[in-house]
Amino acid sequence: MFAASRKGLSAELAKFASVGVLNTILGLAIIYALKWGLQWGDATANLAGYLVCIFLGFVLNGRWTFGRSTLGARHLLGYFLVAAIAYSMNLCAVLASIKGLGVPGDYAQLVGVPVFALSSFLLNKLFVFPGDQ
Repeated sequence: MFAASRKGLSAELAKFASVGVLNTILGLAIIYALKWGLQWGDATANLAGYLVCIFLGFVLNGRWTFGRSTLGARHLLGYFLVAAIAYSMNLCAVLASIKGLGVPGDYAQLVGVPVFALSSFLLNKLFVFPGDQ
């Protein structure tokens, strides 16, 4: 039984990572386009990129990663709450890298990606899309 649950968890994590790769590429493209093209600040560009990808991630992760045939208001609210928590952790990592460690903003954006991804997966798995369907 444990091996079956580990295999299911591994498959979910792989799917979540695949959605994450797509979202990371899209999100960073949006962030850098806003920073370089429209001269937006790091925090504002970061927020815009993440908002687009959070919505896309809700649909893809809810249906494909966690296998929900329907996504209800509870899922949406929970997903956005988790995204807000994970985003806050991401932004803290980005700004701490910039202000505390002197990392240039363009590179500091990369520091926040794994922080967001890991916290988001765990919180979604445990609270938004638990094993019960």
